[in-house]
Amino acid sequence: TKAPTLCAAGKYNPNTGGTASTACKTCPAGSYCPTTGTVTPITCKAGTYCVAGATAEKVCAAGYYNGQTGQSVCTKCPAGSYCSGTGNTQMTVCPAGAYCPAGATAPTLCAAGKYNPNTGGTASTACLKCPAGSYCEKGTITPIACPDGKTSVAGSDALSDCK
Repeated sequence: TKAPTLCAAGKYNPNTGGTASTACKTCPAGSYCPTTGTVTPITCKAGTYCVAGATAEKVCAAGYYNGQTGQSVCTKCPAGSYCSGTGNTQMTVCPAGAYCPAGATAPTLCAAGKYNPNTGGTASTACLKCPAGSYCEKGTITPIACPDGKTSVAGSDALSDCK
C-alpha cells in the first residue's frame, strides 16, 4: 500500500479517507497550520495575527495591538494611546504632559513652554501655552509658578524666564 500524502504546512484536513490533494483545506485566517499533516488549525494568540494559509503566528508590530485570539490583522493603536514594543495585547493611555497620535509607539512630550494636565492627548494641540507668571519645561503636566515677586510672559519654558 502507498503511504498517505500529508497536507502541506499552511493546509489541513480534518477528515479521514481523503483521496486527493483537494482534500487539504487552506488554513483559515486567524489560525495557523505549522506542519505537514495538520488535522486541526491552531488559533492565533492575542498580540499576534495569522493570514489565511499561515504556517506560524506573526507578532503585532509596535504601534499596533490585538487583544483577541484568532485574528487576521492587528489594530492600529488609536490616537490618545500608544503601543510600545511588539506583540501588544492592549494599548496604553497617553499620559498627562504628552500626546499620542494614532499608531504611536511612545508618548510625545509637550514642548517646553507648553503643558497638558490631561491624559489621552491625541495631538500637539492637547499641549496648552504656559500661562504668564509660570514656566513649563518639556513634558510639563502643571505649570510651575514663578518664585514670589517674579513673573514671566506666557509660553515661558525655564525658571530663568521668571524676572
